[in-house]
Amino acid sequence: MSVFILIPLLPLLAAVTIALGGRRLGETSHRVAIPAVVLSFGLSVLAFIEVLRNGRHTIHLYRLLESGRLVVDFSLFIDQLAVLLLLLVTGVSAVVHVYSSRYMIGDPRYSRFFAVIAFFTFAMVTLVMSNNLLLTYMCWEVMGICSYLLISHWSERPAACRAATKAFLVNAVADVGLALGVYLTFLTFETLDIQQILARADSISGQTINLLGWAGFDLPVQ
Repeated sequence: MSVFILIPLLPLLAAVTIALGGRRLGETSHRVAIPAVVLSFGLSVLAFIEVLRNGRHTIHLYRLLESGRLVVDFSLFIDQLAVLLLLLVTGVSAVVHVYSSRYMIGDPRYSRFFAVIAFFTFAMVTLVMSNNLLLTYMCWEVMGICSYLLISHWSERPAACRAATKAFLVNAVADVGLALGVYLTFLTFETLDIQQILARADSISGQTINLLGWAGFDLPVQ
């Protein structure tokens, strides 16, 4: 399996490690999170070089679901756009981790913060690399949960609670729209594989689909 699977896997392992050993790690939790994210950034640089030299790269993971026309293969995909976003996400996340290691000193939930932010990084990286719309949607949901937990970190502050609630409600509206988009995409292309969708897009230009079985409510496919 490609070494680039470690780009999302390292932040995930850091988050799990900190979550399980939070009390023992305490204010040393950043010593787990920061190296993981920095290594992810380094691997993103290598992925950038690999794509420049050899083109796009696909990492096949496993088949999650197969039911009739619905086949869900979880796989990761790296192309020119993906590597640029990987550099941005892992680079900014590394800077945030380093800054937070000093900013959060003395916080009673220090380890919890780093577990959540590492998990948030994992979700963002996996979303960027996702080659399946269902995996993309799942990562989006995880990011929404992590956003709520990070914004409400100081839950004793009313302003933080209000801001977290507002973010949750905004994300909830986006969740509905994204879920509907995934559903309509599957109705149109009969697949959730992003590369297959892009390959078939030109062939169905100008056709229409029926939205949720409602007669007379057709949407043009561009």
